[in-house]
Amino acid sequence: MVIKIGAILFLALCSGYTYRRGGTNKGTKWRDFGVPIIFFFACLALKIYGLKHIGLSCLLLFGACTTYFKKSGDPQPKHWISHGLAIGLSAIPLYWCGVAWTALLWRTLALAIGVPIFFAIPHDDISESGRGFLIIATLLMLR
Repeated sequence: MVIKIGAILFLALCSGYTYRRGGTNKGTKWRDFGVPIIFFFACLALKIYGLKHIGLSCLLLFGACTTYFKKSGDPQPKHWISHGLAIGLSAIPLYWCGVAWTALLWRTLALAIGVPIFFAIPHDDISESGRGFLIIATLLMLR
C-alpha cells in the first residue's frame, strides 16, 4: 500500500510538471497529452484494469485538459469549476472497471472545489502545478 501511494504521488508530481509546462510558451500539448498519459499509468498502479475503459477516460481527460470553458478573456472561477468537473467526470468509464460510483462522485467534487482553490493562488508555477498534481493525487480516492 505504501509503495502504491508513493507511486501515485510520484506520478502526481509528474502530472503537475506537465500541466504547468503546458501553461508556458512550450505549448499546451504538454498538458493535453502528458496528463492523460500519466493518468493511464496511475490507473495501472492502482490496479484499475480494463484498457478500453481507461483509454476512454484518457480521451475524455484529454478533452477536459484542452479547455477552460471560456469564450474569451481570462478564465473566471465558474470556468475553473467547470474545468474541475470535466476532469472529474472524465473518469466515469472507470465505473465499468469496478470503481464505485460514489468514489467517482467524491473525486469529481474534490476536483470541482480544488481546481478553483489552486486557481486563486497568484503564482502561476504553484497554481498550475497544483492543479496537475491534484488530478492524479485524487485518484487515490478511487481505491
